[in-house]
Amino acid sequence: MSNYTDFLKPAALLFDGVVGRVFRASYLLIQNGTNASTLKCTFNNINNGDVVPTTDNVAKDATTGQFTLNAAGTYLYIESTTFSGNLRLVFGTPHYLKIGENVYPYVRRDDTRIRIRFQNPSTGDFYDITSLVDVGDIYIDVFYITDA
Repeated sequence: MSNYTDFLKPAALLFDGVVGRVFRASYLLIQNGTNASTLKCTFNNINNGDVVPTTDNVAKDATTGQFTLNAAGTYLYIESTTFSGNLRLVFGTPHYLKIGENVYPYVRRDDTRIRIRFQNPSTGDFYDITSLVDVGDIYIDVFYITDA
């Protein structure tokens, strides 16, 4: 049987066995921006997660605050300077998605930042996120592991 001091030692996450990894959870809220064809994005803590205050008018082919939207509007990135430590693993789950059955969100690590895109599983096409939010807000729980 372990003694009490064993409980005080840092534990390694089972995902890779490296002590110091931290599991984090935040949510991403994507809404229509104030200006046409832009987004309003909020990344907020659920449990031990990082926070990016609401950022309005995230435009295509631009970085606005901690968010970048590609020129086609199909990829939204949460920039690396947002995170407490380097990203090791990212996954997401739609919590609220009022945009229909033919939309599937992908939340992945893209080197040092988080990438979000929405795809039609039938056609393989990626949706313009600025058009998707015209139907309703998008709310995604984002779970990630950092090295610190």
